[in-house]
Amino acid sequence: MDKLELQVVGPLLYVARKQANGTDTIRPLLLAKDVVRFALSRASVWLSLLALVLCLSCIGLAVFAPIFAQTNKQDVPNAEGVDDSALRAELLAAWDRLYEKRNKLGRPYESSTWVRTYRDGVLVEEYRTFTKRNRSCVLRGHEPTLAKLNPGLDRHFIVCINPVYAFHIERENPEDPWLLRKVVLASAEKAFAQFEAQRQGAISGSRQRTNFGAARLPVAVYDLVASSEFTIRRLSGGQHADYEMEVLLENRRPVQANSIVSGYRTITLLLDKRYDYWIRKFCARRQSPRYQWGWWEIHEECEAIASGENVVEIPEIQKTICRIHETQYDAQGRVTGKHATVHESVPQGSQRQREPRDEEFTLSYYGLPEPAGVTWPKPRPWWLYLSLTGLALVVMGLALGTYLRWRRTRLAQISAN
Repeated sequence: MDKLELQVVGPLLYVARKQANGTDTIRPLLLAKDVVRFALSRASVWLSLLALVLCLSCIGLAVFAPIFAQTNKQDVPNAEGVDDSALRAELLAAWDRLYEKRNKLGRPYESSTWVRTYRDGVLVEEYRTFTKRNRSCVLRGHEPTLAKLNPGLDRHFIVCINPVYAFHIERENPEDPWLLRKVVLASAEKAFAQFEAQRQGAISGSRQRTNFGAARLPVAVYDLVASSEFTIRRLSGGQHADYEMEVLLENRRPVQANSIVSGYRTITLLLDKRYDYWIRKFCARRQSPRYQWGWWEIHEECEAIASGENVVEIPEIQKTICRIHETQYDAQGRVTGKHATVHESVPQGSQRQREPRDEEFTLSYYGLPEPAGVTWPKPRPWWLYLSLTGLALVVMGLALGTYLRWRRTRLAQISAN
């Protein structure tokens, strides 16, 4: 009886027939009887078992893979790329409540902050900013002590807006007189519109709605969360999962040349649930468009250090630290430069008791002439009213004393008679 053997020649399967005379004949496995004989051989049994295992594995994956996928989807409530509209509405509502609480506490009439900037570990900038406001006017000032990073900010300046006009004054040293750089009258509606918007925003407090917590943020977080350009989803619970929550914002649109917001690709927020999602930490990744010379990437991290954990309504910021790491690339993607910048902001105090007078927001208050045609009502001389009041009291006292003496004299005369 002939003996069949399995041989592999190239990519095809062949059957070698051992004949009785010892010669071998090789032909392709095509005949039905050869296929049957091969299936009954010992090698075919192992191949059949392997084929069965593979078949059962495929059936198992087809049946159980959707089940596992559904389970994982339930464990992670918001998969990547999916916008959590409920979380968005929750954050905006909480920040609205925080805004109302801050307004009830009252915003300071005057405040100041020291800012220091370090570039690659070297102090390159130091200045003090201050603000002043009342019910109708607003003022902000800048007092530098060191300006190596931005030489254009080495001068003292004040920008003030009142209902009649807005002005910008500067001086080089604290002992120098103020110089008028710009004045815009309210009658020039188009030019005054941007100043009027700033004045109304500072008076009403709407500008304070943009960021809650980590100050000196480069972008308005409230507006980004409310924007449809960013998707939002919940991450982990943070280091303190009982009261902290991490939120991720991802930009849906590509980077645009003239849009700062479009450059923000991802933003991570660390929020404090005890204080209506007060922002404790802000981390962002920014990217510029691709130019002929290359592009740049920036990683920003801003952290607010609050004053203890015994606050009731809103934590009081003691210090804000912003770390910025910038990397520059050429057109081929090679790194051409790296810089690390750190900004430190330390509030110096504020006062809420005395509301500044309107004359403190005028040019004449700083020794400069008022614009042509602008006259401010002169303040009433309080000393005159005080003097008149004192004189009236003296006259009343003399009259009362005269009357009492006359009355005593009259009663004595009646008693004598």
